[in-house]
Amino acid sequence: MDGASYTGVANGNIQPCRFVVADGTGTAPYAANLVVQATGATVGLFGISQKSTRYVPWAPLDDGYAAVAGEMLQIHGLGDDEALLAISATVVNGQELTSDSGGMGTPAASGNYVGAIAKQEGNAGDQIRVRPIRYKLP
Repeated sequence: MDGASYTGVANGNIQPCRFVVADGTGTAPYAANLVVQATGATVGLFGISQKSTRYVPWAPLDDGYAAVAGEMLQIHGLGDDEALLAISATVVNGQELTSDSGGMGTPAASGNYVGAIAKQEGNAGDQIRVRPIRYKLP
């Protein structure tokens, strides 16, 4: 999962392995790097959040987020060969994926922005290997 990953700054709560979108509401110096968790298929998808949570996975510490507002996080995007993506529906290998309302991957339909191509099959609730990509279906 190495490649062209880069660091962004969360402008809200972002869960691991979710689609993120650019957020233009911030101010300098981080405005160009601000991202929020995606909430649907009608906005261009920017990348996929890191697979780990911000704290160690221990009940008193771990809140389940990769980052919260103001924190940095790793984003997998164009140029990365592979990332993990949480999915909310049944997916087959090679399927184009877009975001659902919670930033999870779901099969794309006409007019949707595509953020990844599935590299394996999976069912709702799984985390699957995907290739990050960016385009809009006609």
